[in-house]
Amino acid sequence: MTNTDAVPAPCSAQPDPPGTAHVVFKGHDLVPVPDPNQLDYYRSIGQFRIFVGSGFGRGTGTLIRAGSNVGILTCAHNLFREGKLVDSADFTPCQGPEGSPFEPIAVSQANMWVSPGYMLAANPGNRYDYAVVKLKRSELPPAEKLGPLARMAPLILDSSIAMQVTGYPSSRFDTTMCYSVGEFTPAAVKEGLVYYNASTAKGSSGSGVCFKGNLEYITAVHVDGREALGANWGVYLTKEIIEELTEVLAS
Repeated sequence: MTNTDAVPAPCSAQPDPPGTAHVVFKGHDLVPVPDPNQLDYYRSIGQFRIFVGSGFGRGTGTLIRAGSNVGILTCAHNLFREGKLVDSADFTPCQGPEGSPFEPIAVSQANMWVSPGYMLAANPGNRYDYAVVKLKRSELPPAEKLGPLARMAPLILDSSIAMQVTGYPSSRFDTTMCYSVGEFTPAAVKEGLVYYNASTAKGSSGSGVCFKGNLEYITAVHVDGREALGANWGVYLTKEIIEELTEVLAS
C-alpha cells in the first residue's frame, strides 16, 4: 500500500541553523509517516548512522533491487567525506520514533561504492553525488516482512506531475520518516540534476525522488538545496547511471 493520504498532517519542528542546505517550502510540508511498517515500499526506506572518527552523522537511503541483486541507493556525500570513505555506517530500514521492526544492517567500507566522478571532485550536490551499498539477500530482513523493493527508472519528467521525496529530515524530526510533495521546476533536468519544490531538511540527503505515491520507481536521489535558488535538487538517474549502478551491484 502506498496511499500517502492516510498520513496525518505535519507537526511543528524547530528550524535548521542559518546556512543549512535544503529548503522547506511554504505549502509543501514535511509530513511524518507515523508507521512506515504498514506501507509497502516505505519499509525499505531507512536511516543511516554514519561514523567518521569519534563523531557520526545521519542520512537517508533506500533498499533497491536491480535484476537479482540488491543494495542501498543513497548520495555520495553520505559515504565519502573529507576526501575518503567514511569509517563505517549502519542502515536501519523502516526506522521510526519507537524503533524499527528490523535490525540495523552493518555497512563496511568494502561494501561502499561511490561515483568515481564524485571522488575526483567531492562537491556535495553535484551531478556525481550518487552511491550504492552492495548487499547480499541474506543481509536483508525476510522478504515476507520487508515487502517489495524499489527499482531505479529514468522516468520522463513533466513539470505538471507531482513528485515526492521520502526520507529522514533528522535535523527537524530526528528518527521520524517524512515525505513532501511538490513539482518539478520548468527547467526539470539541467546538467544531470532535477530541481523541485518539495521540502527537505538536513538528514534528507540520499532520499529517493519519485512520482507522488509511486515509490516503486526511483528517478532521482536527493542531494541538496538552496534558498537563494528557490529549489531543492537531486541527481537524475539516467539510463547510463542506472546501468552503471546495476553493474556495481552485480559485481
